[in-house]
Amino acid sequence: MPGWIWLVLVIFMIAMLVGGAIYVVFRAMAAMRSAGRLSSAIEEKLSPVQGDDENSAEAPLFTRPLHVAGERYSVAHAEVLRRHDRIHERHMRTWQQWKHFND
Repeated sequence: MPGWIWLVLVIFMIAMLVGGAIYVVFRAMAAMRSAGRLSSAIEEKLSPVQGDDENSAEAPLFTRPLHVAGERYSVAHAEVLRRHDRIHERHMRTWQQWKHFND
């Protein structure tokens, strides 16, 4: 193989390496900008959760009397039972409709 072909191949290889390195740098910068925008959006969404006025926030449940947790549980469990009853009633209505569908 003539010597000038090796020179062309080496120059092409170096050009591809430099081009690839430049591409990687530009993509990394774009990814960092995207990650920055994402972190800003997450921070905006989560900042109201943390709250500015922490003194007015309700005390954690484990620091309150046990009857408060019991009341909350009973209210939540009653809602679960009501939801299950609604599901059961809807299920029974559907089966009754299907039972008399062909009559």
